[in-house]
Amino acid sequence: YQNAEQRARRRHLNVWGIPYYAPQAATSLHQKNSGFMLVTGRVTSSRSLSSGITITLDDRIRLFLRHGAARHFTELRGKPLSGVRVTARGWLYPRKGMPSMTIHHPSALTW
Repeated sequence: YQNAEQRARRRHLNVWGIPYYAPQAATSLHQKNSGFMLVTGRVTSSRSLSSGITITLDDRIRLFLRHGAARHFTELRGKPLSGVRVTARGWLYPRKGMPSMTIHHPSALTW
């Protein structure tokens, strides 16, 4: 599925030809941005919480992986994340003064 999506994006086919669905740089987003988005950025911090894992992109966007979902992210185990470029897809919403996105499945992240 991801390969088909990448080909469609490169060719700007269907929904991927609409600028709204183009990946947005984390640095260009603001607190009030919301809705389905593809967001790209570099990991500036990550930490484990009692409820899950947070990953911050460019100090602007917070990704949240609940512990129940985090067990499916085997590629994250033991991997240093700082500086890694990532694209996240999902619903962006404002939370505690920062745009946030809850990641439910590994397919929502491209490293």
